Amino acid sequence: MGLKINKEVLKQIMKEILNYIFSIDEYGSLSVDVLSSENTVTDEIDVSTKTPPVVILTPPSGKKISTRNVYLGANSDAGEITVRFKNTGKIIGKVYCDHFKQIRLDSVKIDGEKDEPIEITWSGLSSGAKIFYAIRYKIISG
Repeated sequence: MGLKINKEVLKQIMKEILNYIFSIDEYGSLSVDVLSSENTVTDEIDVSTKTPPVVILTPPSGKKISTRNVYLGANSDAGEITVRFKNTGKIIGKVYCDHFKQIRLDSVKIDGEKDEPIEITWSGLSSGAKIFYAIRYKIISG
């Protein structure tokens, strides 16, 4: 003995659920915006006016940062730049400026701990150097 459900009613309920979950537009096309749930932080640091380390991203209280993508660039001919989680020291990205001017890591999913910020640090950079960074991330439950 089972519950009998009208097929048309069931179709309508399923359509509404799928529209809610997947953002189906009025033409029936699936609207997928992967970046809609992600954020990006970018900035430039003039190393002649800042002292390392510099906190560049802090999660909301009780949450974690989960990285997705990292770009680091500098106009220095020497030294190192490191982006890492502050408390655990987990390295997210690193540039050895005597070999590379930039690094792009397209798929870097590294989760920090609850309430753990991301910092950038450097050493041995050329006088007057500048660092540019871009980090794509999600905020996740702690």
